[in-house]
Amino acid sequence: MPNPLHAQEFVRYFIAKDRRKRYQALLEGKDGERVFAAELAHLDAFTPAYAQEVPPGRPDQQIAYITRFVAQYYPSRTCYVISEQRALSEQEMAIAEALEAIVGAPFGTILSFIPGRLAYYEGESVKTRLLLFRPFK
Repeated sequence: MPNPLHAQEFVRYFIAKDRRKRYQALLEGKDGERVFAAELAHLDAFTPAYAQEVPPGRPDQQIAYITRFVAQYYPSRTCYVISEQRALSEQEMAIAEALEAIVGAPFGTILSFIPGRLAYYEGESVKTRLLLFRPFK
């Protein structure tokens, strides 16, 4: 079931200010989250202060790294998925299952753990695997 809060907060905090209005407009339109998801393969407008690349390695090593990072801040075992791959998108999934499905896949996906605070982005290119984290104050 769609949960627009995840996409809205992702754009609000993790998309660079100069590109934010464009993505907010997509989300406000008809089928907003699906239209936004169609843009995910080559998304490159992140807020640098909150984005960190996942270290290079085999997919299983990267999945382990992402899982450890997320577990430091998020005790739950599920995440909300926004993806170009419609079969995955707009649903809650187990984190392990979601990571297995998307790491190394040729489509863009966001796993949202805490809206506007903690997310993972998998782009179409191997070099676009990012953890997005806005620290708690």
